[in-house]
Amino acid sequence: MSASAVTYPLDLARGRITGKLAGPGGKKHYKGIVNTVVLTAREEGVRALYKGVTPTLLGAMPYEGIKFGTVGVLEWAFPKSEGNESSKQNNIMRKLVFGGAGGASAGIMTYPNDTVRRLLQLSGSKGTSEHFSGYW
Repeated sequence: MSASAVTYPLDLARGRITGKLAGPGGKKHYKGIVNTVVLTAREEGVRALYKGVTPTLLGAMPYEGIKFGTVGVLEWAFPKSEGNESSKQNNIMRKLVFGGAGGASAGIMTYPNDTVRRLLQLSGSKGTSEHFSGYW
């Protein structure tokens, strides 16, 4: 959660750059990360750099819990085999599959929260007319 809070303006810039690449006539609204951060702070205030931070922070714990919980259940359901050199290869593949399944299940279950976050990030950016006042 602390890493998300510290790096959040960069995530907001990424969302705005990819969300609205060009306006009427193909004119780009933002010209990179620094430009996006500076324009957002200048035109909307420094607090605007944290639009959408609430769903990000609220979604961090469920995401990590679901991810690690899924991995734990899979490790319990499919215990690793001990033994020869080929079991080492199997354990690497097992970790890869379990980690991927954990990340995918967490992403799917927390996707609605991510949608709210993106809408809040884009709210008020150049080229948009949508304005959302908060999480709900």
